[in-house]
Amino acid sequence: MIARYRALALLAPLTVACSPFHVDGPADCSMPEQNEYVYDVLEKVYLWNDTLPPRDSLDFEAFEGPEAVLNELRYRELDRWSYITEKEKSDALFDDGRFVGYGFSYKRDDGKIRVSGVHDGSPADLAGLRRGDELVTINSFNIAQIDQDEMWGDIFGPDEIGVESTIEIKDADGEQFTVTIARDWIDIITVPNVAVLDGEAGPVGYLTFGSFIGDAKDELDDAWDAFNDADITTLVVDLRYNGGGSVSIAEHLIDLIAGARTHGDGVAYRVEYNDDLSDEDEDHGMSNPGRSIDLDHVTFITTGRSLSASELVINAVRAHMPISVVGDTTGGKPVGMKRYTFCDQVLFPITFRVLNADGEGDYYDGIEPDCFVEDDLDHELGDPAESSLAAALSIMQTGACPAEADASSDQDGAMFDDDPLVKFLRAR
Repeated sequence: MIARYRALALLAPLTVACSPFHVDGPADCSMPEQNEYVYDVLEKVYLWNDTLPPRDSLDFEAFEGPEAVLNELRYRELDRWSYITEKEKSDALFDDGRFVGYGFSYKRDDGKIRVSGVHDGSPADLAGLRRGDELVTINSFNIAQIDQDEMWGDIFGPDEIGVESTIEIKDADGEQFTVTIARDWIDIITVPNVAVLDGEAGPVGYLTFGSFIGDAKDELDDAWDAFNDADITTLVVDLRYNGGGSVSIAEHLIDLIAGARTHGDGVAYRVEYNDDLSDEDEDHGMSNPGRSIDLDHVTFITTGRSLSASELVINAVRAHMPISVVGDTTGGKPVGMKRYTFCDQVLFPITFRVLNADGEGDYYDGIEPDCFVEDDLDHELGDPAESSLAAALSIMQTGACPAEADASSDQDGAMFDDDPLVKFLRAR
């Protein structure tokens, strides 16, 4: 069975020593001290800290390490996301917007494993991989063998620079070819696709938004400059593979979409912490950046890979203006995290829940689309003929789902990838 991956964190700003969220680090980096530090953090800031066992009931010397402590204490009913990782990898991804990998995503589609996306300039891109290509063999193993032996967790080797994989590919024309690619540093382009499309009522803005990290604010601003030049009044935001990221970038996107319509007034979203930190609960207000456009309607394209900050944006915007959601049900992560650094590692515990201006949140089962549409791997993202985008354009023009849209989801493809925006966290 192919390993499933979790969403990227919805990250709040870093804490400082005077912050009510500050937790003193371990006295040293011995294993018992690190283990107890995990408890210290969860006891103070964990959203479900009332589910923790008493401190004196735990033997911190008995745990193999901090991850074992976190796994023991995690509130399994709702928490699928709290995790610990290496500081170097965390900083590279969240702060610098880069990662080590091959640079492509893939998913199961009608029993095949097909490429769903390729990072521009990545080893996969330079080797000629394209959306829709079928993976026939990976390192000499066919897909049936990989499934049977449950090899998906390590079939591509460790996430280290220079690690190679040889992949046999079948392209859209049925031609087969073999490539050998090596992992390398990849700089993430967060908005790889911006377009102005023809609509019956006028120009329609479209953007593919891949992650709320790195230089995303600047890339979003560039997209809105293009939309302003084209005088759009409707917009399609493609979040189908966006697993989340920084809450500050999510707030910026909310303001770009709805700031002009709300005149910068009202609540964008509300953050709520555990009962011990309830004095820190806070409403985050709307603002109206100069680039914001007074839009008549916005449609979001989603899949189960759309989580966290992506869901925050959808939930926040729908309290202020007409929206539609097209694709598949989102992943269901209505909570966020803070970072706690210790001993060259970073702990990301769930620390808050998010609500919109109408008090709506807790969408642990995901945000359901108005039109269920399968992810169409036979067309590039941004192609008006691609099923999800075609449905988005239809629902904005007619107010109804196209006749060919499904009444319910029948997608068989969980997303699995080399992309760290999901691979960063393995599902429990």
